Amino acid sequence: MKFNLFKTKTLPLLKEENIKWVHEPISIEEAIELVGSMLVKSGYVSEEYVASMHDRNEELSVYIGNSLAIPHGTNDGKQFIKQSGISVALLKHGIEWGGEQAFVIIGIAGKNEEHMSILANLSTIFGDMDNVEALLKMEDFSSIHHFITTGEKV
Repeated sequence: MKFNLFKTKTLPLLKEENIKWVHEPISIEEAIELVGSMLVKSGYVSEEYVASMHDRNEELSVYIGNSLAIPHGTNDGKQFIKQSGISVALLKHGIEWGGEQAFVIIGIAGKNEEHMSILANLSTIFGDMDNVEALLKMEDFSSIHHFITTGEKV
């Protein structure tokens, strides 16, 4: 499977520096803060968007299954998106999230209709637990980046 929605206007949808391995246990709030702060630092969103990511998870859990949580902002938070982007935190210890274990946290800021395209492409990858397990074995950020942006394992 090959797709390339990950080319956007001025910034790539996923920068390699926006992929982090987290080796120590963290909370849900810290995970949301981590992926949100990467989006802010890279210029995809303003700081207010991170608060809306926390609000969104409080309204309805952003854990979607297969070890994956996708924090994103509320509808009101969309005004704080400068450009579509994603950030990735891979957790060695996982987090209990809605009664399940989350090991992959992907922060999403989708401008306009790009939000649904991003989710559709991520669901293609993460709908298969074998892909999740393969991703969690990858240590090299370049391989992780390639897998998430193309759906192809290196």
